[in-house]
Amino acid sequence: FACSGKLKLPEYLFLYLLFLMGCDVLYISREKDFFVESDDLLNVSILFEEKKAPAVPQKNATKSSVKKECANQNLESEKKVTISMEKVKKPPKSCSNSENKSENMSSVQKGKNFESETKTPLSFESLAKFASSVVMLKVFDSNKQCIKTGSGVIINEKGYILTNFHVVNGGAYYGIMLEEETDIYYTNELIKYSQYFDLAILKMEKKRKPIPLFNKGGLARGQKVVAIGSPLGLFNSVSDGIISGFRKIEDVSMIQFTAPVSHGSSGGALLDLQGKLVGLITAGFDDGQNLNLAVDYETIYQFAHGFL
Repeated sequence: FACSGKLKLPEYLFLYLLFLMGCDVLYISREKDFFVESDDLLNVSILFEEKKAPAVPQKNATKSSVKKECANQNLESEKKVTISMEKVKKPPKSCSNSENKSENMSSVQKGKNFESETKTPLSFESLAKFASSVVMLKVFDSNKQCIKTGSGVIINEKGYILTNFHVVNGGAYYGIMLEEETDIYYTNELIKYSQYFDLAILKMEKKRKPIPLFNKGGLARGQKVVAIGSPLGLFNSVSDGIISGFRKIEDVSMIQFTAPVSHGSSGGALLDLQGKLVGLITAGFDDGQNLNLAVDYETIYQFAHGFL
């Protein structure tokens, strides 16, 4: 959804409602003419400002001709602003689909510069405790039948849960299981989703400590990672492995890793050794061994920055 014009609080709240319903909202303005004083609302937005080089008048140009030239330049810059609506592409196939083929993979991306953490890596016993912020999801249809299960990661202390679109797709409501809890928490609040990124956000009333998103340095092949999810309904199983490579699957950035996962792991957490979320477990290849994929942290931030 794209719009322009003077933006005050009522209009901003309407755009925010569209955002909560899953729309990507773009507001374009020549001047910074929005009047929203709520920091909480502004924190769900990203401001992009175009830096224009000052016009250099010619030596023999008159003041009127300079003004006319500047006006023409502004007009040209406005004409260059375009909004493209690309056709939504099919997301990476889930762990349950054995028809995924390796030929869909692009070439390995160049590894980002890896900066070693100054903090001492946590033990696997300590990393396993992050499972308290990973949930098991039960997806129910309109007949109150559980049609599938998956996993999710708590990313906000207010109860926002990040998972895969293919996990929640087709559900009328969802059951959320937490560690050290006997009750199942139910919700039908699907706040946001993207079929393109294969990501979705649910909201529950129960509050838990979130897992922080990785945002410093870079990742490298061979780096150790830990996967937490509920494969085959085995609640919050923990496994370890390494990053095998960086892939582009239908233009979505993915991390290939070796930590074992199975059906039901989709939506689970892929952590570095400091307990930061580096990826969301998304897919695997049944024809291979430990060929698994996770949506990377940069894509997660692009999709969910307003909820982190």
